[in-house]
Amino acid sequence: MINIRKINNLPSNIGAFIQEIGVALAGMYGPAAEIAYRQAAKASYNRLIRHPDVRVFACDSDETSGLLISFVRRDIAHITMLHVLEGDHGKGIEGALLEAAIKDLRDRGMRAVIGEFVRYCPMDLEQPMTRLGFSKFDRQLMIADLEDQRLMLGAPEETSPCGNRDQLAAGVLVDAYDGHPSRSLHPEAQDEESALAFLEVFRAGGFGAMSLSLYRLHVADDKCQGMVTGAEAAPDVGFILHVATMRSLHGKGVGTLLIRDVAAAFRDAGYRRIALGVTCGNPAERLYERLGFEHLIPVETYAWWAKQD
Repeated sequence: MINIRKINNLPSNIGAFIQEIGVALAGMYGPAAEIAYRQAAKASYNRLIRHPDVRVFACDSDETSGLLISFVRRDIAHITMLHVLEGDHGKGIEGALLEAAIKDLRDRGMRAVIGEFVRYCPMDLEQPMTRLGFSKFDRQLMIADLEDQRLMLGAPEETSPCGNRDQLAAGVLVDAYDGHPSRSLHPEAQDEESALAFLEVFRAGGFGAMSLSLYRLHVADDKCQGMVTGAEAAPDVGFILHVATMRSLHGKGVGTLLIRDVAAAFRDAGYRRIALGVTCGNPAERLYERLGFEHLIPVETYAWWAKQD
């Protein structure tokens, strides 16, 4: 029998989860990523489990075999981690964890629940998420070498650090996702208030270590045409969280300028590679490939929004 419970303290075998996830991270980003994760994971999980906006669910038998972590910002919930230990795959544990966590989130009145899953272990996600009313979006993590010449062409510094111009960046982010096929995956782009809240968390390091040089705008003719935000994914890997341009300027090269300039900022900060996520079939995928990005690993992403009266 599968026993799911909400927990307020880390399980005694948390080290087994850290070990397996660390090995998976090494396969994605290299050994430095595994080392950094192992060093920081237990303290990080201890902080998370005590945060008032975090819920952690565990599957217990003789010991904990599966963990799920959800995090709430305002009335939007994100499932940020789901892992089942080796030896317990194929038992339906991930489905039971998802059902318990999503029921909890809906009972708490969430307006939306987003789950983005990099597979650190074999899991059946589509069946339980579809049954729970989620829409599926196939995405890819992509990665490029920062020394790739395709990321260096063109005049440098055609964009500038954002400074205190969050309002401009928020406006671009909202406009870029207006009518976008994957808009439901991005609660931060639903309206200006949500975009500003996202940028506040980003500035505070909530998505990874960042510096102001990794938060850039392209302004021309006194109008903000595009924005990009970057943070650390691993000790030598940077990550582009968002690159967004005004819809009227798609195909005009603004996205290329933003990516090359944030790549230069990562390079100057000592990073060796740069990664990002893209929804499969998005025309931007071809742009990233032209700039030297290659597919790294598939990502299963799901979104559920409450019906509005």
